Amino acid sequence: MVNATNAIQKLLGFGDNKFLIKFFVKKFIFILILIFFIGFSEAININEINFNPSNQTYADEYIEVYSFKGFNLTNFIICDAIDCDALLLYKFVNSSYALITTNKSNYASINASVYFVDDSRIGNGLNNDGDCVYLYYSNILIDFVCYNESVEKGNSFQLIEGRWQECSITPGYENSCEKEEEFKVYMPEFVLNKNKEFIVSVDARNKSKFYDIKIDVKSEKGERLGEIYNEKDSKWQSTYYYINSVNLTNKSFILKITSNYVGNAFIEIKIRDIASYIYPIKIVDFFVKEASEVNESLKNESEIQLLDFPEEAEENSIIKVKVNVYRGDTRKYAIYTYIYDNKSKEVVSEKTVFYANEKFKSYTVTLPIKINEIKESKNYILVVEGMDLKEEAVIFIKDIPKAEINENKNNVDNLTYYSFDNFDISFNFDKNIKKNYEIVIELKNKGKPRYFYVWSYVYSGSNCISCEESRDENYVKVFLNENETAKFKLKDEIVKDAFGFYKLKINVLEEGKKTAKGFSFDIFVNTTKVKQVEKIIFENKLIKNSDRVGYFLIALFLIILLIVVFKKEF
Repeated sequence: MVNATNAIQKLLGFGDNKFLIKFFVKKFIFILILIFFIGFSEAININEINFNPSNQTYADEYIEVYSFKGFNLTNFIICDAIDCDALLLYKFVNSSYALITTNKSNYASINASVYFVDDSRIGNGLNNDGDCVYLYYSNILIDFVCYNESVEKGNSFQLIEGRWQECSITPGYENSCEKEEEFKVYMPEFVLNKNKEFIVSVDARNKSKFYDIKIDVKSEKGERLGEIYNEKDSKWQSTYYYINSVNLTNKSFILKITSNYVGNAFIEIKIRDIASYIYPIKIVDFFVKEASEVNESLKNESEIQLLDFPEEAEENSIIKVKVNVYRGDTRKYAIYTYIYDNKSKEVVSEKTVFYANEKFKSYTVTLPIKINEIKESKNYILVVEGMDLKEEAVIFIKDIPKAEINENKNNVDNLTYYSFDNFDISFNFDKNIKKNYEIVIELKNKGKPRYFYVWSYVYSGSNCISCEESRDENYVKVFLNENETAKFKLKDEIVKDAFGFYKLKINVLEEGKKTAKGFSFDIFVNTTKVKQVEKIIFENKLIKNSDRVGYFLIALFLIILLIVVFKKEF
């Protein structure tokens, strides 16, 4: 051991200066430990934070963690600024991504490892306007992220190329952010001179902010041509001036060319926020026509025509309504389409809005309308209105009987019953599946005599673990007379090694119909041997892969060697 100490002294050129050797050894040990834990913390990163989910519930908040493939977050702790949670493994996937969420989350079926927090929300619930997220392991802070601003509902903060950005959510797969313009501008390709009004619409990506905006109208030579109507002050003003503190969510502004100018022109849009940040200037070209020439060939009266729509529809469905809109000489431009109950006057659909931005222009558009849940099957009124006009038509909407579900929570005996117009059906199966499984089905035909086709499969995402060639390999064909009931079994087997939570899908197709009714259930599949599973979990709990074992052992050996040398000599 003395020879080892002498070698270190000669190598470093310290001679007999034991103080310097002692100082060096301490620093070296500290650096080795620091490098090890820096490498560890860099290997596991908070990668995405979804704190403002589209359904506005704590249940769908999540934190995505990125690391080497097959890492395990068991024994980790997740915290926000107020509270902490232990992580419970829901399912393990050999992936570079893991999702931390709640046991009520809609994202539990993604193709990545999923961990549930030990209560109903992450920390104390992630705040929309600012919070901090901390990831710990054995009281060691592995990573943390703080944010102090909100995102649009349904978006998340994602780490992309070293920078946090607001993007559409990407749970369980690579972060990506399609670049979206901060502001979109809509205006006609040509306008009329001599004080004929036209509309310029601006739509901001951030729907909650207020801005100052200047929409300057100029000729090719840069001469100012028009005025803009300031709604707050109820007056016309030069386009040289800003209109202050405006929310730019599909905001429309009324402008006019005050001169006799004819020719190419452009609008120059300048926008600044409350913090006086000035966004890039937007330039939009257009053409100014002579008002007297155009008015001779155009109608001043606006028109709305209802061209096509379904005569019948079902609740909770989306229908398409085709309309023709002609906007004449009017300031109004918004067209609303919806359905209401003529008796109660209650609106029973979402309202769809279309903007006819250009005067003297005809639009033929197909508008989607989402029908809400209704109380009874009957005739309702379809409405298309705007520009002081209204068109109405009668549409029959059918109330769909709600499925009656009675689930036994016992994993072994899972009985589920559904009732529909044409048939009743119940399923009985084991939620814990091994190699082979069977589903006991009872089916009653409530309609005319016909065949029913029933099949099942087990899957996760696009991966079907009970399929060899197709997903309907185990289908059963059953013929039933009216009000006849049949009880039968669907049998199948898992053809791939699997361990974890999957989905069981059962499909029922009625003769003469193109679309099957589908029923999905959460199940647990285990086709692996116990020893193999324990080994996989044990290796992942070490938070390493095979490449990291050697580096760790070498670093540990050097630290122990230097400590022993240091103690023997000093």
